[in-house]
Order: sequence, then structure tokens, then C-alpha cells
Amino acid sequence: MVGKGVFEVFPPSPNPGDGGANLLRTSFDIVVSEKITHGFSPQRYDVVNAEGVFEERYWEAINIPILDENGKVNYIVHSNEEVTDRMVAERLEKERSRLSGENTYLQEIINVVNSPLQVLEPVFDKEKIIDFRFKITNAAYAAYANTTPEALLNKRVGEVFPGYFQTTSFSNIVKTYVTGIADTWDIHYNMDGLDIYNTMTATRMDGQVVVHFTEYTKMKNLQEQLERKVIELECSNQNLQEFAYAASHDMKEPIRKIHFFADRLKERLEHKLEEEDLRYFVRLEAGTKRMSTLIDDLLVYSHVTRGVSTVETVDLNQMFSFVLDDLELHIEQMGATVEVELMPTIKGRPRQLQQLFENLIGNALKYSKEGIAPIIRITTRLVKGRNTGAPAATIDTNKMYHMIEVKDNGIGFEQKDAERIFNVFTRLHGNTEYRGTGVGLSIAQKVVQNHGGYIWAESSPGEGATFKILLAVELS
Repeated sequence: MVGKGVFEVFPPSPNPGDGGANLLRTSFDIVVSEKITHGFSPQRYDVVNAEGVFEERYWEAINIPILDENGKVNYIVHSNEEVTDRMVAERLEKERSRLSGENTYLQEIINVVNSPLQVLEPVFDKEKIIDFRFKITNAAYAAYANTTPEALLNKRVGEVFPGYFQTTSFSNIVKTYVTGIADTWDIHYNMDGLDIYNTMTATRMDGQVVVHFTEYTKMKNLQEQLERKVIELECSNQNLQEFAYAASHDMKEPIRKIHFFADRLKERLEHKLEEEDLRYFVRLEAGTKRMSTLIDDLLVYSHVTRGVSTVETVDLNQMFSFVLDDLELHIEQMGATVEVELMPTIKGRPRQLQQLFENLIGNALKYSKEGIAPIIRITTRLVKGRNTGAPAATIDTNKMYHMIEVKDNGIGFEQKDAERIFNVFTRLHGNTEYRGTGVGLSIAQKVVQNHGGYIWAESSPGEGATFKILLAVELS
């Protein structure tokens, strides 16, 4: 099943009353959009059997989001438990009026239900119910007492499980008997040598109470383990980001000193140095400069990843004016033309957005064709998630986005590399051809993710490249 879609493996059935697929899809959407754990109570979701026929099945499920370092949903852990027996039992209870007698009806339940079940008769002290007595149990229930249904017959519940008086179960069963209203509740029973989680249902029938339950201990334990893992991963990511920031910051001073003393040494020995020696100093200074630039880029990347800046109203027209001012000398030296459409005003983080478009325009200038003046066109439009064409499952199909495209006439690249170029330190060309650290596009991607969006690239060799950016209209 690995690599296949959920609804490819478990397709929706045409059977009436089967709404499981729609409910599961809705649950996934809630987890992705709200980043919360979400589940649902028993729901019919038929499954194809070996003969290719849909069989009636019922399930309880829970979906847990695993977040990345930016608080975005990276993937979803889905866990479910089949409760078909329990649902069949409940349906049989509702149909009791069609059965000819109490014994026939109860026997029918016993024959069908594999989940723990008991039929209880109240024990009175004057007019007060002080306990219940087993009239019928099945083997699944008796197993909790390490005995048989026959051995439990006519015994008091409190005699076998004295701890149940300390739980809500006793009072809930009494209430069902007195009012005649069926009740369902969850309970963690951690007494009498047991440590189990159950969903219990009580229904009054002809002076007795039918109680059955579904144990979900394994599912509960799995949920708690997954939640602990989520917390551990989030802490680990946070620690890693803080370490990268601190390490990059602490490296700047040694690099500065190397550059400073190399320069001083070159000045002191300049009249004694041969041409070969001077070339060594030039290479040393160039190396320290590249290292300093890399550290600066890593600090920016760490800062963006930590997402510490606040959301403000940003006029993108003004922001692009700042970007072009900063890049003015480089644009003039390249003889480049940069055309920017009228841009919207959005909610965002100003410095991060400026860094995003400085990196993208700088990238377009860097990878221009030799002898051809770069032309960079930046356009924008408002689109709905389903119409973006973005190759990303995390895009909310019903959400509105600003789509901004940065198109150039540069050297382009193979489309197979379109995802790889956003990885940290990934470069498609050697440092001798095009200077850089391989961090710029990674920073751009982080900025877009911080704005609830997505970035991707489309290109082919010699045909230029188009970077498409989605920024959420409503940013929390």
C-alpha cells in the first residue's frame, strides 16, 4: 500500500448509508487547515472483500498532525479501530421490538457480538439501587475477570469488580435504568488488576440493563505515544535551529580575524612577496569572504526559520521599490530590465518578504545568459487554491492566494531539478561559474512557508525560469 492514496486503497462504496469516505476526507482537511488532532465516532465505511464486493464495516478513527519546524503540517498519522461488532450489536438492540421474546433477543446478541457484553439486573436495598447482578454475559466480558459467563451468572458486579463503584459507570447504569434513556460514556478503568480504556453503552430493556463496551486501550496508548513523539520532534527541531543560529553567529568573529590578520600580514610582507605568494593571499581573502557570506546567509536562514517577526500590513509596491533600490547598482551593471506589475497590499512580515524577492531577482540576474541583457517580469493575480496548479498537497483548495510570478530570460535548468534547487547548499553549477552559497532559494522557500503559501519553479535549459509564489490572503 506504500505510495498509494488512501482513497485508492479504500475507495468510497456506492452502498446507501456509507458516508465514511466523505467524513475521513473532511477530517483530513480539518487536521491540515487547523493543525489539530481530529477524529470521529463510529462511522460506516464499507471495505472491498476478496471477491471484490463491498462489505458493511464500521470504524472509529483519529488523525494526528505531525508539524514541521514552521508549524505546518508535514504529514498525518492516521489510526483506526474497527467497531463493526459493536455497531451491529447496537442495531440489534434497536430492533428488539421485532424479536419474539427476551431470551431469543438476548441470545441473538450473544451470537453476533464479539465485544464484551452484559445484561444486568438491579439489586435494591429498600427502594435504592445498591448494585447490579449479572444475568447474562459473554465470553469476551468474562475474560476480564479470568472466568466464564456461567461462573458470573447471578453474581453482583461489585463483588467481581469492586472498583466500578468509584467510577461513573455505576451511576450511569443506574441513571439508564431509572430514566430508560440510553447512555454512552468513556472510562479509564485502572483498578482490580486492570488498566483499560473503554467506550461503554447502556440500554434499558424490560427491567434490565444491557451494557456493552469497546476497548480502545491500544489505540489510546498509540495516540499518547504519537503525541509524545510530536513534542519530541518539535523540541528537537527547535534545538537544532537555535544551535545553527548560535554556531553561525559565533563563527563570524574567527572569520573576521582571519581576514583582518591576513590583510595585515600581506601589507607587512608586501615588498617581500613574490607573485605566487600574492595569489595565495588573494585566494585566502576570497575564501574568507565566501565563508563570511555563507555565515550571513545561514544567519538569515536561521532567523527566517525561527519565524520571530510579527505580521504587518505590507504594500508590496513600496516593498519592490526598496528591493530595486538595493539592487540598483547590480541591475545597471547587468543592463537588466525589471518590470513589476501593480502589486496588492497584503498581510505579512516585511523584512522576510523583502528578502524573498531580493533573492529571487538576484537569482535571475546571476543566472542570465552571457551577452544577453536580463529581462525580469513580475506579475500578480488572485487565485483560489484549486486553480493554482501548485504541485502541493498542503494547498487549501478553498483558500484564496496571491500568486506572484517572477519570470526571467536566463539560462534555465532541467525541470527534474525544480524541487532540489530549494534544498540548503544545493547548487546546479560550480562556484567558478556562478558565485553563491546555495542558501538563497532555501531562504525564499522558508519565507513563503511562513506566509501560509508555497513556491515552485518551472523551467527548461536555455528558456529562462519562472518562480511561482503563493501567499495566503488571510494570514494568521
